[in-house]
This record gives sequence, C-alpha cells and structure tokens, in this order.
Amino acid sequence: MKKLASIITVLLFLLATSCSAPQNEQLVKEYTTTIGQEPKVSNNVYDWGNLSDKQAAQLEIQLKEATDKILGFIPTETHKMEVSASTGDLYSSYVWENEKVRVNLWVDYKKGSESIQLVYKEK
Repeated sequence: MKKLASIITVLLFLLATSCSAPQNEQLVKEYTTTIGQEPKVSNNVYDWGNLSDKQAAQLEIQLKEATDKILGFIPTETHKMEVSASTGDLYSSYVWENEKVRVNLWVDYKKGSESIQLVYKEK
C-alpha cells in the first residue's frame, strides 16, 4: 500500500510540474527569490551582481540544489572553486544538459564584483 501511495505521489508531482510554467521561468523565479534581487537579462542570460563572497558561497549551494530539483537531474559537468586560466579569478560552474536543454550556473568570486549567472538554452 505504501508503495502504491509513493507511486501516485510521484505521478502527481510529475503531472503538476509538467503543467506548470516552463523550466526557464521556474529557474529565474527561484533564483530571483533566493538571491533577493531582479536579474539583468539579455538573450536567456540572467545576471545577478553586487553580491558579497559569503552571499555567493551560500547561494551557490542553494541554487545548485534548486536547479537539480526543477530540472529533475544532476549536473553533467561541475567545476567547483576553480581558478580561471584566462583571468585568474575564482569561480564555480555547473552544467545540466540533456537532449532538450542546456543550463549553466556560474558563480564568479572575483573580489569586489561577485556575481551569479544563469544561462538557459533549449536545443
């Protein structure tokens, strides 16, 4: 009986999420709410700036987990706290990609201009 209830719960969740707003809108809404400010937007690239390094670090974890949940799968590529070869800046990035979509989350830890960027591209 518990198994049947679990299956029904999952099916209802899938039905609810498939009928809701498109994933890019869900992601932008979640990021905007979590970060607490509106993004600068250009061609499905969403930028949130003026963050402290502490904020960026806390938000990185929250936004990664929220993106996993909204997209329904984990990142296919992860670069956590790496140094950019071209700029020398510290950053983290995550890529979620499947046959339908490619989503990038960038957290830039450049001192004094920490920022978060979401890039959503349908295939």
